[in-house]
Amino acid sequence: MREVTRARHTRDARRAGRFLLALVLLAVACETPPPERDAGALLQTSALRYTLRRDALGYRATIPWSFHNETGDTVWIPNCGGDVRPVLQVERKGAWFDAWTPFADPCASPPVMLPPGDSLADTLHVFGAPAGSNLVPAFAFEEVEGTYRLLWHRAVSSWDGDAVDPASALPLAQRISNRFLLER
Repeated sequence: MREVTRARHTRDARRAGRFLLALVLLAVACETPPPERDAGALLQTSALRYTLRRDALGYRATIPWSFHNETGDTVWIPNCGGDVRPVLQVERKGAWFDAWTPFADPCASPPVMLPPGDSLADTLHVFGAPAGSNLVPAFAFEEVEGTYRLLWHRAVSSWDGDAVDPASALPLAQRISNRFLLER
C-alpha cells in the first residue's frame, strides 16, 4: 500500500511540475517584446523595458537616459536649477500623448547649453499617482503599461537671452527618445 501511495505522490508531483512549467512558458510567450531600439534617436534610454513599481501612493520607475548633440548646432534647454527632466509620452492607437509630466519649479535659470558633440546624461525618477488622483504628478491615463518615449517640449536651437523662441524648437525627431516599454 505504501508503494502505491508513493507512486501516486510521485505522479502527482510530476504533473504539478509540468503544469508549473507550462504556466511559466505561457507567461514568457505572452510577454510583450520590447520595441527595436531606434539608434538614430539623439535622446536614448539605457534599456528598452522598465518596471513600474506600485506603492500606496502611485507608480515608480527609474529610467537612465542620455542625449548626444548631433544636431550640428548648440542645443539650449530651459530649466529651473538644472532640472531638464523630459516628459513621458505614451503611444495609444498609433498616436503619442503626454502621459506624465514631472512636477517642476517654474523658476527660470540660465538654459543648459550643449554645443555640437556634447552629451548630457541623467536619470528620470518617475513617481506618478494614478490618473484622477489629487496627488501630483499623476499619470494621464488609467492604464499605465505601454510603449513610451521621452520628450523635451522646449529644447531649442537658439536662445535670445530672455526666453524660449518657439520658432527655434528642435525638430521633434531631435527631441524624442527611442521607444521603450513600461510594465508592472
